[in-house]
Amino acid sequence: MPDSAKVSVVMTTYNHEKYIAESIQSILNQDFPDFELIVVDDGSIDQTASIIKQFNDPRVHYHYQENMGVSAAVNAGIKLAKASYIALMSGDDIATPWRIGKEYQYLENHPDINIVFGKIEIIDHKSKVLKSHHLNEFFNDFIDTKMDRYAAFRFFFFNGNRLNSVTAMFKRDCILKTGKYQLASLQLQDYLMWLNFLKLGKIGLLDSTVAKYRLLKKQRNLSNEKNYRRTQFEYFAVLDQIFDAIDMDFFKQSFKDDLLHPNFEDSHSFNLEKAYLYLKHSSDMVKMIGLKKLFQLLQDDEFRNVYLHSYKKTMREYYQLSNQINFINNEKSILQRLKRKLLACSKKLSALLTG
Repeated sequence: MPDSAKVSVVMTTYNHEKYIAESIQSILNQDFPDFELIVVDDGSIDQTASIIKQFNDPRVHYHYQENMGVSAAVNAGIKLAKASYIALMSGDDIATPWRIGKEYQYLENHPDINIVFGKIEIIDHKSKVLKSHHLNEFFNDFIDTKMDRYAAFRFFFFNGNRLNSVTAMFKRDCILKTGKYQLASLQLQDYLMWLNFLKLGKIGLLDSTVAKYRLLKKQRNLSNEKNYRRTQFEYFAVLDQIFDAIDMDFFKQSFKDDLLHPNFEDSHSFNLEKAYLYLKHSSDMVKMIGLKKLFQLLQDDEFRNVYLHSYKKTMREYYQLSNQINFINNEKSILQRLKRKLLACSKKLSALLTG
């Protein structure tokens, strides 16, 4: 394959013997032929490797590594990529024939945009489209919002990730600025990357289905509810660091309606605003981050002076905060909130029916 390929498709796979051929073929069937396909096998112990090696196409490059997880596999593929644009793919999903060409042309026509995403269709283990599955709306409704990067960053902070990695294509040189996947992350490895892309510049959202995302039998997807505890930990870890190196103007534009004093300018106020933003989150787990940061900041005399005088806060208020947040049993807190919401909805429905 010549080094002049316009797009590098990085496909990661692990024990996908039932699906890897269909996934690779969906890339080879693209109406845009100028790409290289880097298939990173993360230590498969089934027939995945032998199936991949049966493809006699110079655009397909096979790379094997010991099992280290999807984050390490994606990073390995990015390192091997030669093209200026990189598209992500998984060995059990299917790309639509127009995916690579449509995303490449979009980035070419919008040089101010660093990354583009499209819509998905949910399919089952037999490649049957599940039109009524809730994940269709979960991912595609966000695409339809056409949020700018400030609104999207705020949305992601309060609501979590709504972008699917198998629809992503981005500029290779931007990865050097945003950082690759975190190796210790298994559930939300792309969440922090998208947040970093939003900090860096504009994102593109295509009103077109570019991939079919497969849900496996027996809840074998990483996103299934059996991984809830690990997902919650990684969510905590991501949010704990997202404001560590954020531009002040970007922060102010993203959260202009959530700040205590939107026109702040000094670094002490900046740190206070970040801490209090965590405290506005619906999750007690995330509120804990803000409380922890306040605990650390209030040890500093200069910061405490800003807290007490510029923001008119009191230590009594802080002590009350530390007694209000449920950090002992967050799962119970979540269930209680869900029950309250369900009860409220039930009352509204009853009122409508009787009214």
